[in-house]
Amino acid sequence: MMEMILAEQCPAHRQGLHQAHHQKRPRPMDTIVMQQRSCSWMRMMGNIAHIAEQAYIQAKLQGPDTWITLPKEVWPKSWRDGKYRQPVVRLELALYGHPNSGSYWERYCDGEVQKVGFEPIPGFPSCYWHPRLKLLLVVYVDDFKMGGCAKNLAEGWKLIGTKLRSTLLLH
Repeated sequence: MMEMILAEQCPAHRQGLHQAHHQKRPRPMDTIVMQQRSCSWMRMMGNIAHIAEQAYIQAKLQGPDTWITLPKEVWPKSWRDGKYRQPVVRLELALYGHPNSGSYWERYCDGEVQKVGFEPIPGFPSCYWHPRLKLLLVVYVDDFKMGGCAKNLAEGWKLIGTKLRSTLLLH
């Protein structure tokens, strides 16, 4: 789920939510703790939720080629003439269920949010700070939470929307 949290003020940068110690190996519990702490602050300000559209398949599959068979109901018309019994195709997108899809999505998402100005918070994997907009972004799988100055949130989501697909869940 992609969730947008609205805020009436800009205290995140003053409360040190964007500061941490640098470490090389990701620690998922740090991200969960950061998400819980930042959500408590964000919840006080109100919220709007978005959901990431088919998050994993926004990322390309990497590594060795993976081949799959497709169910007949998704075959192109040209395959249904009896010419094929069980065609095999190369998997190109990070499909849910593939053992590495989560990692491919995480790397893809990380790169895309950085391209629009969100900077990784050292020591907190999947947590980002946008210095110009003063926005905190926390990503957990396909769940995005953003908080900061209410006047900047729309621009923050617009920036992310140029790279990642999401839809409004509730208002």
